[in-house]
Amino acid sequence: MSSDTKRDSQFHVLLGLFIFAGLILRVIGLFYFPTGMEGDEVHVVYWGRQWIQSKQWLLIDVGDLPAWETPSAYIFGGLDLVGINPRWGAVAISFLELAMCYLWTARRSDKQTALMATAFLSLMPWHFFFSYVLGPCVAGFWTSLYLLDIKNPLGRVLGNMGGLLYYVSYRVLLVWGGLVNLYRRQWKTLGIDILSGLVTLAVLAMFGGNHLKGFFAKGSYLVSTREPIEWVYHYLNSFILWWMPPLQVWWEQLSEYSAGDVGFGFAHSLGFQTPLSLGTSLFFGWGLYISYKDKKYRDLLGLFVLSLVCVGFGPSFVHFPFILPVVAFLAAIAASRALQKNKRNRVLVIMSLVLSVASLVVVISNLGHSDKWRTFTSKTELIPSAVRAEIGTTSFVWTAGADLARATLAADRADLSVFGFSTSFLNWVNEITREAYAKKTPWVFIQNTPAPVHPRPKVIQEMQVFKEDFDSRIKFFEANVSVSSKKTIVVDGVEIGILYEIVY
Repeated sequence: MSSDTKRDSQFHVLLGLFIFAGLILRVIGLFYFPTGMEGDEVHVVYWGRQWIQSKQWLLIDVGDLPAWETPSAYIFGGLDLVGINPRWGAVAISFLELAMCYLWTARRSDKQTALMATAFLSLMPWHFFFSYVLGPCVAGFWTSLYLLDIKNPLGRVLGNMGGLLYYVSYRVLLVWGGLVNLYRRQWKTLGIDILSGLVTLAVLAMFGGNHLKGFFAKGSYLVSTREPIEWVYHYLNSFILWWMPPLQVWWEQLSEYSAGDVGFGFAHSLGFQTPLSLGTSLFFGWGLYISYKDKKYRDLLGLFVLSLVCVGFGPSFVHFPFILPVVAFLAAIAASRALQKNKRNRVLVIMSLVLSVASLVVVISNLGHSDKWRTFTSKTELIPSAVRAEIGTTSFVWTAGADLARATLAADRADLSVFGFSTSFLNWVNEITREAYAKKTPWVFIQNTPAPVHPRPKVIQEMQVFKEDFDSRIKFFEANVSVSSKKTIVVDGVEIGILYEIVY
């Protein structure tokens, strides 16, 4: 074995160790991630539990669950039902995404470039953080599956259908693929992709008109409910976030335009880092230039630009992760060019990956206190145990306002009844007392509404209304229900609500 071959082999082993480090750090991060769930995550897990228990099967249309999160709901709701933390499932999916990233990049280039692409993705803070999110935010598996360019017609149709039903951004891939196939005159592949879309629409139509309507309506809220200034902000942010630390961390006023609460948590976990990490960002910038100059990779530049155009107006940290396998590959292309120029440039790749490891350590250490807007942090899931510590195993009736979604999930897990703050105070009291009588329990817990803390004025206004409503309901309840005792329930120094013993 020549000395160059030996060094290449050692370098490949080192890249494998970096990939393994990314996997291990994901597992370690699970123990530091906040124990609560973001609002959409709660709906995903709750409805997944409900459908599985009722043996109801849906595709993308359902009440208050955001369309396109239905497949994820079955995965994470199912794990929750059997007592497994759903975030373990999310991390497992990220492992699968990394494997798929290696497969398509190896087919597109060579083993060394594929290993570097997978290492970049494994240690990318953006992909790392979103590998914990319960939902289809990181759809890199489907991106990699499409770029794997499956030739078997049935396999390609099924893959496209899965991607279309899993997440809306997959449509960007199909549009891009259609343009590439038209340019290259690959009529068979183009026809199969079109057939995939038609079959998907036909299946949705079989499930009902609302499913079909939901397919076309998904994402429209990003356009119809946003102010022009928010569009401008998101577009500007989407063009620079690949190379700069999140702007809202350094200029807090911008946070009022940032729509994605999950993105808040990610941005504030980064510290000084860029979302890709500094080294990967520089390689990615060079990779974009290479893809512009080299026809071999120009199609991937087109995919990145199309993603910016189509997705840039949304909460970008949440909606861009589907393109991250491509970003990692373009960074690896640049790294490969550096190695072609001089083998000693391996040290630049290694330094970049070491910096990425350090950036993940920063993210992990920030996971707890970076949840500045309490996106994931909540005491709601602790309420059943906190109340039962006062009353024993007796059942109780639970009612909540601002945090009703989390309360509903926690109550479902604990086999409890929960009611929201309806518009009529009298109806609300009647519902509670009727349920208490039916359950033969005198205990009613009214969950507190926390003080409004959020950068968006609209959210603060909404939370203030919830707070005022809570205060009014407490007074109405005490004035219209015979109460024999009451106690404020406190968890970790936070008042989470009032426990009443009523007489009916």
